[in-house]
Amino acid sequence: MKLHRLFLITLLLFLVTDLKAASPKVRLSKTFTGHVAGVRAVCMNPTGTLIASASSDNTIRIWDIKRRKLYRAIWKAHRLPVISVDFSNDGKYIVSGSDDKTVKIWDVAKGVAVKTLRGHKSSVRSVQFSPDDKHVVSAGFDQEIYIWSVETGKRVHTLSGHGLPIFSVDYSSSGKWLSSCSMDNLIHLWSISKKDPIRTYGGHNSVIFDTQFGPTDEFLASCSRDSTVKLWRVDTTSSQTSAYLRTQEQRTYRGHKDYVLTVDFHPTLPIIASGSADKTIRLWDIETGKLLETIKGHFLTVQSVCFSPDGKYLVSGSSDKTIKLWKIRQKK
Repeated sequence: MKLHRLFLITLLLFLVTDLKAASPKVRLSKTFTGHVAGVRAVCMNPTGTLIASASSDNTIRIWDIKRRKLYRAIWKAHRLPVISVDFSNDGKYIVSGSDDKTVKIWDVAKGVAVKTLRGHKSSVRSVQFSPDDKHVVSAGFDQEIYIWSVETGKRVHTLSGHGLPIFSVDYSSSGKWLSSCSMDNLIHLWSISKKDPIRTYGGHNSVIFDTQFGPTDEFLASCSRDSTVKLWRVDTTSSQTSAYLRTQEQRTYRGHKDYVLTVDFHPTLPIIASGSADKTIRLWDIETGKLLETIKGHFLTVQSVCFSPDGKYLVSGSSDKTIKLWKIRQKK
């Protein structure tokens, strides 16, 4: 009996310790200030040494994480608010999208635009480099997704399928697939080589603001005005193309008190981060759906979140004009 009781106690202690190890400890490391209007997007370079922020003040700012200060400001980057920004995978360039309908590629070291891509008929809400840096994808309120050649600056593909403005577009890690989400409450999955979406996911009850692939091509996360975050399994083998694939929905994460605008996957741990109009960032256990942490610090809407490539930091940008750098470590 004593051995049995000892075994149960040991097992319980192991489970509790394991649960604590899976829950991250988060502390504020730095608040970057300087923007004079809300921050719309943040991203980190591949080495995790620089943060780029896009703002409604029409500027892009690049912040040095180690020195904890501004590295470069690109004044009047666009004529209207800058909505989206992304580093190239070699870290040498930044791409930005704006309400002024243009996409621009910037030299990080020089702070100058090397290409301006024109073609969108309305606000550009999302931009991203392809994994091989040969292309840039952009999407916006004109309901179109454009794929551009970085070398020539010319549009090489147009993807049409959403019936209302598009808020986000994302490359899978392999570069084979694109995801997009829209005001039509739907997520489309695209093959780069095909004109029409190969999958359509329906499940959110309102506008979908962001969609992101995980570190592999297996899963996709989305967030919505319905205050939820959803996890989807990416199915590229089924012959079903027209019906809305609710069966691919793996989990729904509930807890935000207002609409959710941004999501990102931790690069190594089974964690999703989400940012909301309720002014909080929440960390979720992908496998159990458990809320691991509620991060408070911003006093207005959290517009964008991004994990560092090594997973040690989380960056957030807010309508309160600030960028916050959060240190993440596993609880012992």
